[in-house]
Amino acid sequence: MIERIAEASPRFKARMAGVFQLLEAITAACPGVFILDRLVVAGNGAATAANILGHERLFWLGFASLLMGVAFHIAWAFLMYELLKPVNRSLSLLAAFVILVGCAIQAIASLFYLAPLLILQGGSSFSAFTPEQLQALALMFVKFE
Repeated sequence: MIERIAEASPRFKARMAGVFQLLEAITAACPGVFILDRLVVAGNGAATAANILGHERLFWLGFASLLMGVAFHIAWAFLMYELLKPVNRSLSLLAAFVILVGCAIQAIASLFYLAPLLILQGGSSFSAFTPEQLQALALMFVKFE
């Protein structure tokens, strides 16, 4: 597949880069906009915790969507490198490196999406906290205001 992309026309590569950029934007935005918006009850940690634990599969789907966004971003970086390589190889390589560092940061930041679920399901490691404290801590990770 990579050989096919390398042999493809610049116009096709540019269109595919646009498609991957669009897919990355959609998959990276969906968890915050659609999933968390349905689960978070502003100012109410108990209701938010109940929603997150009651819709665990939806929450995991949001995490999977974030990871898919990272994969689309990596594909976009490869296509941009291929498109810009004929112009200036070293600058194109630098741009690809910066984009891939951004992808690594995006992947690590995606782990914070799971924090509320891990806190609410936490076993003995969170036994020092009261349920109200755990709910408030989980709410801290999903509150965007």
